[in-house]
Parts: sequence; structure tokens; C-alpha cells
Amino acid sequence: MISVWFLIALFALMVLGWILWKTATRIDKLHRKVVAAKISLDQQLQRRAGAAIDLAVSGLLDPASALLIANEAYAIADSLDPIGEPEFAMELKGLSMARELGESELSSCLRQVFPDETAITDIRANPIGDELMYRLVSTWYRCELVRRFHNQAVADARALRRHWWVRVFHLAGHAELPETCELDDAMSPALAAAAVVRANREGAGENLCYPL
Repeated sequence: MISVWFLIALFALMVLGWILWKTATRIDKLHRKVVAAKISLDQQLQRRAGAAIDLAVSGLLDPASALLIANEAYAIADSLDPIGEPEFAMELKGLSMARELGESELSSCLRQVFPDETAITDIRANPIGDELMYRLVSTWYRCELVRRFHNQAVADARALRRHWWVRVFHLAGHAELPETCELDDAMSPALAAAAVVRANREGAGENLCYPL
């Protein structure tokens, strides 16, 4: 006859196994969320650089500002990470230091060229300039959102992996600790305001509500 204690122990092991399985599944989902967010961030940052180049070569800026923006945006192409390649797609590392520095310098450059509303009034008065400015700011805004989402997923994954049972039972396997993406992506209030005005004018305010 099977003893009661044996049944209790068997039940306890089953519960423990279920908890460990659920935790391992949660860690795997968080890792995949980190990877997906990093790939999306890479794509949005590339689009922002492309929008900056389009604005720089439009002829709507003074030569010095156009050259400054174009140099910083083109420099990013030289520091692109091979995130989209299959052998790098599932890495949990953040962006390279060179890439983060390049993106930060582009942000600083754009804030320097467009420090206030008067700096972009003439550009927005031109329909083409208004469209180019909106493309730049909307992609920039999405970069900020995706980076926050990525870093939150990294924080959640690292917090879960700190538990002793995760380490003891190797529930994360051989996966490296995910890393946050740290770069300067702050937008000047003038650019943020320009994006909100354009979005509200087109009835897209619910999709682009920048905190001014």
C-alpha cells in the first residue's frame, strides 16, 4: 500500500516541477521580448538617421546645420550592429558602445540645430519641410518608446534571474544576462511640440502623445 507521505512527497515534487517549468518559460519569454525590442529599436534608430539625412539634403537648412546633421547621421552607418543577422539575432547584449555614442551624438546635434520653435518655423512653413520634420520626430519618438520597453524587459528578466532557485536549477540555461541600451535620446521641447501639433492636425493625436 502506498503511504500517505509518499503521495505527499510526490505531489510536492510535481508542484515544484510545475513552478520551475513556469519560471523557466517566463524567463524564456522575457529573453525573447528583449531580443524583439532590441531588433525593433535598431530599426527605429536607422529610420531616425534616414529621416535626419533626408532633412539634411533637402536644401531647407543652412549649409552648416545640414553638414552637421549629415555627418552625424552618416557616421551611424559605420557603427551599425549586425543585429539582423541570424547568428546575432538572439543575443541579449545591448547595442555596441560605438553605436550608442553615435546615436547620442546625433540626438545632441539635432537638439543643437533645433533648440527652440523659432529654429523650425521656416522649415515647417514649407509643406515638404513639415513632412520631413514630422518623419524625423515621429521616428525619434518611437525610438524613445521602444528603448523604454526594451530596458523594462531587461530589468524584469534580470530581476527574475536573481532568485536563488533560478540559479540553482539553471532555469536560464547558458543564456547571458540581458543588457540595457543606454543612449541619449532626449528630444528638445520644440521638436516634441512640432510633432504633437502635426499629429493633432491630422487626427492622430492618440498615436503620438508626447509628454511636453
